[in-house]
Amino acid sequence: MCPFDLPINDNYIRTMTGVPKVPPCSAYTDGDLYDWLRWAEDAHGTNFLHAIAEAAFTADLKHYALLRPILLKLKADESRSAASSVVVDREEER
Repeated sequence: MCPFDLPINDNYIRTMTGVPKVPPCSAYTDGDLYDWLRWAEDAHGTNFLHAIAEAAFTADLKHYALLRPILLKLKADESRSAASSVVVDREEER
């Protein structure tokens, strides 16, 4: 888990402009998102997901910390969409 699992608010953003109190992580070291970002970057996701994954891998630590909560939400939404399409596919087979 990446140490930047904090909600985005003004205090959090101000903290990111200074020295963070926890060790930073990047897309390359983020155990929660690395595989999903690679999947999205390899054209398995939409054009938007491809672009945001590319941005995550090129972001510096400060900007990745700002992107991370959004990436987690996108990953969760994508997982729900994939799960619901599997259910629809199974119902169509019947």
